[in-house]
Amino acid sequence: MTCKTTRLLFTLLLLWSSSSLAGPAIILCQHHCHDRPILNISDPVWHTIAALFSPRPDNASAERRAITHALVLFDGALAQAYEQDDDDWLEQNFSEKDQERNAASFIAQLMDDGLVQQHVLRRTEHREGYSSAYAVALQERSSGDIYVLDSSVTDFGEPPQVQPLAQWRQDPKIRAWHNLLNRFTSESSHEQQ
Repeated sequence: MTCKTTRLLFTLLLLWSSSSLAGPAIILCQHHCHDRPILNISDPVWHTIAALFSPRPDNASAERRAITHALVLFDGALAQAYEQDDDDWLEQNFSEKDQERNAASFIAQLMDDGLVQQHVLRRTEHREGYSSAYAVALQERSSGDIYVLDSSVTDFGEPPQVQPLAQWRQDPKIRAWHNLLNRFTSESSHEQQ
């Protein structure tokens, strides 16, 4: 399912279910967790999210894919609750760390409802450097491999990027910066000789 299709489906569900608020309530972090609003997900929207996990994913990779699409619907619920749907609004009201904490809370709810079974939620990972970032980390139960779901590199309403933790930590912008710096200092030292 494409992001545009997912968003259209979500919008139609919200219009159909505007009076139903029987789904879960997710406590959010906003303004660096100084504010803790509650997001109520309507029952029909929650059923749409649950449908992403039915039939149950065959393997951990398929489950991660379902989680990323569920996060798109979660973003849609958040945008609908605040009547907004763009990156600028999101960044003004929810820091990157807030967004990842909210995603982790949502994934924890998926686990509580038995929808996610092949992964364990780990702490939010932080990458320092030229392009600092936060990402939700999941560990495969069977292999122990750790993957991050990084929404900082995708637009609002698109699934987060999934990468192995070790690969994600090797920030390519830092390597490119060091390579450029080394080349510059190498060329400067040759010119001085």
